[in-house]
Amino acid sequence: GAGCSVTAGIPTAAGFVEIIKNERNRAYARASPKTYPKCMGELLPSERRDLIARYVDQAKINWAHLCIALLMQAGYVDRVLTTNFDLLVARACAMLGVFPAIYDFASSQLLKKADIPDQAVFYLHGQRTGFVLMNTEEDLARHSKLLGPVFDDAGTGRVWIVVGYSGENDPVFAHLANIACFDYGLFWIGYEDQEPPSHVRQQLLTQGKDAYCTRGYNADSFFVNLTRSLEIFPPDLVARPFTYLQSTLSHITPFTDQMFEDDVIRTPRGWILSAIEQFETPLPWETIIRDGTSKVDVQKRAAMLNVAAQYLLMQGHYEEVLAFRNDFDQLPSPEFANLLSIAYVMRGNQLLDRAKSTNGKDADELFAEATTLYEEALKIKPDRSEALHGWGNLLLDRAKAQGGEEADALFGEAEEKYEQAHKIRPNHHSIVVNWANLISERAKRTKGEDAERLFAAAEEKYKSALGLKPDAPEVFLNWGNLLLDRAKMKTGEESVHFFEAAEEKYRSALAINPEHPGVLYQWGNVLFDRAKLNSGKESDRLFAAAEEKYRASLDIRPDRYDVLNSWGCLLMDQGKQKSGREAEQRFIQAREKFEAALAIRPDLYEALKNWGNLLLDQAKTKTGEEADELFTRAAEKYRAALEIKPDMYDALDNWGNLLLDQAKTKTGEEAERLFEQGEEKFRDANAVQPERYEALNNWGNLLSDWGRRKTNEAADKLFAEAERKYNAALEIKADAADVLRNRENLYRDWANTKAGPEAAEILARANLGRPLTNR
Repeated sequence: GAGCSVTAGIPTAAGFVEIIKNERNRAYARASPKTYPKCMGELLPSERRDLIARYVDQAKINWAHLCIALLMQAGYVDRVLTTNFDLLVARACAMLGVFPAIYDFASSQLLKKADIPDQAVFYLHGQRTGFVLMNTEEDLARHSKLLGPVFDDAGTGRVWIVVGYSGENDPVFAHLANIACFDYGLFWIGYEDQEPPSHVRQQLLTQGKDAYCTRGYNADSFFVNLTRSLEIFPPDLVARPFTYLQSTLSHITPFTDQMFEDDVIRTPRGWILSAIEQFETPLPWETIIRDGTSKVDVQKRAAMLNVAAQYLLMQGHYEEVLAFRNDFDQLPSPEFANLLSIAYVMRGNQLLDRAKSTNGKDADELFAEATTLYEEALKIKPDRSEALHGWGNLLLDRAKAQGGEEADALFGEAEEKYEQAHKIRPNHHSIVVNWANLISERAKRTKGEDAERLFAAAEEKYKSALGLKPDAPEVFLNWGNLLLDRAKMKTGEESVHFFEAAEEKYRSALAINPEHPGVLYQWGNVLFDRAKLNSGKESDRLFAAAEEKYRASLDIRPDRYDVLNSWGCLLMDQGKQKSGREAEQRFIQAREKFEAALAIRPDLYEALKNWGNLLLDQAKTKTGEEADELFTRAAEKYRAALEIKPDMYDALDNWGNLLLDQAKTKTGEEAERLFEQGEEKFRDANAVQPERYEALNNWGNLLSDWGRRKTNEAADKLFAEAERKYNAALEIKADAADVLRNRENLYRDWANTKAGPEAAEILARANLGRPLTNR
């Protein structure tokens, strides 16, 4: 499709619509709707042809088409179907000495499968130089009926790869959609992080068709990565340019006549053979790659090292490039420094990606190794902004996993890296976005005026990023997330203000990309959080609106396990507000969502923890064996979550609460055992995140409940330990209302076990300068 030719200088269908709008505004005004076929239909035939020729004739061969030619040369591809008019495929094939049959299906629809050679290119809508170009809606509709045999032939025993094609406003898409099942698979290559259009999702990427979507590429990067993985990249014209020239001349017959008795090409062939011998035979730079040594002189060796490093970089063999570090130290040069620093950055990025999907010591080792690589890149080339940006991202990821002073130090280092990268590349919007994300993260961990100052600074960064790239939906998304975080930290009208502001940012993001699943998901989270702050009909309305956003997100990306997990939490919270059959129904639906999330990602520990919470909430509404069974199942979910992430604070804290709740239903040794196990969980949670007060508060609750079952010294000991836990929690969060209330209740219960001055002394400690409140 047209997306394959964009980097060659040819606009997409939407690009041509914009050109018609700017240059043929009357034709554009007449077109309804403003689609490519309709807008083209309003131009005269000569105007259409001239408009296309203006861009097609000056187009250069880009890497997407060069790699397609490589795939044909290597025998991986034997059919190319294109809706484009340009000759880039044919030109790229010719450059590599590949000459497939060319069929212009706009001029002739006679197709005999038996006569089609091994390799062929089908121009479905005509060629720039052909007699017929399919542009208008009528042309395409009439022509579409004749394309069936082409798709029947191409789909027989072959894998389909669809790149740079949207399927919009083009009846060709119907031929793909009408195929019941792609027996050898179809891979729809989505443009960068954009989702396929709804018609593609609904008609092509459906269950049972064996059609799949691959995201994260443009046409050039996809084909380069594919040919690189198949180890056929780069082509000889880059790796062995003189051998390539020799091969090209081999297709020309000798030329002699009365004036030239000898072949006129002999001399240039001689020059080429000499260059091959000097630079390619026996491929001394490959000898460097293979053996790491070479006997050539220093100057020539330096040149060959550059060639070898560039060749390996193009292949994606970054570690092999890094093996040249000693050679660089002996023979430094700006060219070599550039290549080597790129390799350090690319390898560092690979390790950073691995670290983010790993836990524990393995993750720490990968983070450390990636850090070293970024450092080395900057030693060689101090202005390598990519190294600073990657290093900043690494420090930010590490900071998010830490707390206290360690997190603050990492945040500070990350910000320094972003600032340095921004000075080198001030127009790179993604650096500014990540910098803003960092400041926002710091703000969430701060209080009072400092938090407000940081939030304001983050918003300024998002504004700056939009100034660099106004059509970036991710900027609005992240800005909306910041406002959502601010809303959660406020109350009353102030909270509502920030919730509404967040929704406005998400609305702006969807105006740019209406089918952005991440934006829909976050908007659902806003509505979910608002629902939790309300009750009755208003709460139900907001819960329903949040579900609509989650459903819309999943319609676009059914594999979004995070959406399913949040939807499960929504149903669980809504169930808590209900009773009887209505509550049970919500709990069942919540379980189904957690199951679906885990079916997509079995190691999703958040879903396991939430499922445990669901079972715990259900257990609290039951008695006897039914309650015990639910307690046991909830514990199994917490255990499974902790097997994946042993330092998961919430799972440990919630498991402690489970054991406390279960202990309340027991007596004697069984209750003692459960209290002891619960205390162990709270101790573990506090060890994981000592800066959080919740586990200390819950630990105090356990000791307080346990103490009520005791008498005399045993009770005093437990009550005193509970007091210490509450005080420790208040040292972290002095205004924690739940802790103050629980401690007050503790003092009341403790005082009730005493008489006279002892009781008065305990009640005096409870006052702490304020009157006692009712329970």
